Amino acid sequence: MKQIFLFPNFTKEGTQDAAQQIVRRLRELEFQVCCDETIRGQLGGETEEMCQWASYEDCLAESHMVLVVGGDGSILRIAPDAARNDLPILGVNTGKLGFMSELDTHELRYLRQLQQGQYTIDTRMMLDVNVLRQGEKVYSACILNDVVITKWPLVRLINISLSINGTLTTSMRGDGIIVSTPTGSTAYTLSAGGPIIEPNANCMAVTPICAHELGVRPFVLSDERVVTITAGAEDNKAYLSSDGGTPLELEPSDTVTIRRSQWQTRLVRLKSIGFYQLIYKKLSI
Repeated sequence: MKQIFLFPNFTKEGTQDAAQQIVRRLRELEFQVCCDETIRGQLGGETEEMCQWASYEDCLAESHMVLVVGGDGSILRIAPDAARNDLPILGVNTGKLGFMSELDTHELRYLRQLQQGQYTIDTRMMLDVNVLRQGEKVYSACILNDVVITKWPLVRLINISLSINGTLTTSMRGDGIIVSTPTGSTAYTLSAGGPIIEPNANCMAVTPICAHELGVRPFVLSDERVVTITAGAEDNKAYLSSDGGTPLELEPSDTVTIRRSQWQTRLVRLKSIGFYQLIYKKLSI
């Protein structure tokens, strides 16, 4: 019997009800459902007794798929761990946009296709982000969407230098810069005026945020390139955030390196809706 790791975000309205329905449906389809023992008591009702409870690490190691109930942020949080464990992710949206989620809560009937093997896998590239400080690695992350380097406090610009494969490419003053995957091109990058990229493309997008330079524009790089960034000054620090996570304060001498990761996110697709149909539906373009 195959096991599915249920990963709900109970801070989202409607998640508890959706998670309970999903547990019942999966058990009817003869799937085992594994849940992180740290959320025991939050699922509620008789569905608590229908689940296997284990540590987060054991759920990842012993399952065949991750089913995320929440928004895009919930998928981003578990994507690196799912990738390292070679687990595909199925998203059920209880958030706002839900661009990466395959199902809305009224579409749980599609779960039957998991039992029948009637689904496809959508593979997405990821990026590795490292920060070196005086030759020592002080930060490392694997991301699905984007890495953002931005200013603080909000009223002052920061200096940014960006090199590609060791060649200085851009020096600018502005609010910040975004390096995104094709998946992340429909997130913050889109809001900052960057390009929309088909999610299965193999490339990176570099998008400045409110650059105070006439000649600085977004551009798209091959996934074989290595991006290096320095930002900020002693009197005006820059901050780095990966996939919307807790920001890291950068020192002026820090070097941020971004390259394609060996890991990939695999998203489960149960419906036949295409990328451009999804853009129209979600973004009203």
